[in-house]
Amino acid sequence: MLCFAALHGAVLLRPHGSAILVAVAFVVLVPGAVLLRALDVRPRGTAERLVLSVSGSLAVLLLVTLGVNTVGPAQGLNQPLSTLPLLIALDGVTVLLAIVATLRRASHPVPVPQRVSPLTAMLLLPVLVGVGTQVLEQRGTTWVVAAGLGLGGLALVWAAFAAKQGRDGAVQVVLFSVVLALLWSYSLRSKGLYGFDVQQEFAAFRTTAEALRWHPVDGDSYSAMLSITALPTALWRLTALSPLGVFACCCRCSSRSTRSASTPPPAAGSGRAPRCCPPACSS
Repeated sequence: MLCFAALHGAVLLRPHGSAILVAVAFVVLVPGAVLLRALDVRPRGTAERLVLSVSGSLAVLLLVTLGVNTVGPAQGLNQPLSTLPLLIALDGVTVLLAIVATLRRASHPVPVPQRVSPLTAMLLLPVLVGVGTQVLEQRGTTWVVAAGLGLGGLALVWAAFAAKQGRDGAVQVVLFSVVLALLWSYSLRSKGLYGFDVQQEFAAFRTTAEALRWHPVDGDSYSAMLSITALPTALWRLTALSPLGVFACCCRCSSRSTRSASTPPPAAGSGRAPRCCPPACSS
């Protein structure tokens, strides 16, 4: 129950930095961790448990979002993807999973890791680099992101030797962490988005975020994709991260472009990717 109280407090106190941190940690970790116990899934190590917890949390959030979006309008909610309905639904599902997990734990105790292995710590590298980019943007300090990228380089050297020893699992964790860290080191340093189809994708996200309701449009494939419409909307409402930040972090790289969203795409054959800097949705 302390986790639920922390999430409620974090959402109510937003946009304070500490509140955002607590909300993000809860949304991306707790539902998935409870789901693993409810399903009696036993990861082989802490790194695998962490990855499965994040994946499970996103899966639970996506199902909750889809359920609220489906049931809400029938109950008179014109904006089912607003904060309160999502918060109540996510808490309710997590409580149910926790009850099942408690019953399972009585017969199958879950071992608690006594220490964090270096390989597990590698999964925190993207978080370090992501925090570093925000420090760089706000304070102009580069040492945090530089330290993170330096650790990534050392990890790649270690992974080269580990690959010769046949440690494929360790190499995969290192490659995933380093690639994600490199991606965030660039994409999170942005006030705009670029890409061949990112304008349409972000427009579909904005439509859902502004309406606080997912409603696919006939003939528009982007509006039918939950991963770029309903899911980032739920993450925005439950964590207080900026809409543009959620989209850049989860969906696309971004750039320092300052062109407006109304800027037409370049002519065919120009060899340049269309760029845009859409305004963020209001919170």
